[in-house]
Amino acid sequence: MLKKCKTVLLLSDEPTFSEPYQKIAKSVNVEMFVEKKWHVRFRVKEDLVILGARYLQDLHEDYYSRAVVILKTDESPAPYIKMGIKRFIFNYKNNYELLTALYYDEPTIILSKTSSSVVESIKDSGMTRFQFHDYDFKFDRGVFFYKRRPIYLTDAHRRYLAEWLLTGNKDNSKRMILCNLRKKFGSDFLADIDRFGQPKRSVEDE
Repeated sequence: MLKKCKTVLLLSDEPTFSEPYQKIAKSVNVEMFVEKKWHVRFRVKEDLVILGARYLQDLHEDYYSRAVVILKTDESPAPYIKMGIKRFIFNYKNNYELLTALYYDEPTIILSKTSSSVVESIKDSGMTRFQFHDYDFKFDRGVFFYKRRPIYLTDAHRRYLAEWLLTGNKDNSKRMILCNLRKKFGSDFLADIDRFGQPKRSVEDE
């Protein structure tokens, strides 16, 4: 079912391009945020991200399902379709194309072996996987690797980590869960991740 976005992220460093888009979004009560620079480790919290193809290298692949790529004149979408991009704006001057892009198919997530709270975190974030340095956590599949080795996480661990790492909400009232995980996997387990579920700046800048 089609649903209108509440918030949209536009990656653009051209005011002559971004300002008209913001006005169009505002006319249908969609809040559009504009960023000139982006990093592959940044989290997209908006319902949709609109960007030119040159920004794709800066967008984490987990967000491709929420991406609308603006193509240049006569540019083929084929290479981006192979990357997993499904939506495009073919004529950036066509207001109707932008208005259409502001609606999206609400995903249906069916995960038989995943707790409801983890599913909610996946829906809220639009991500199913947390991958950085030593961590590769596939929450939708219940598969977790740390330092390239599979690890076992209880349901409580998975709920806590999904809320923190996927949505950026770290519940300090449950800090004992993290303490127990560090007793099990070592004191450096997730020590390089901040309270918003992002790599700490000193690590990110390496």
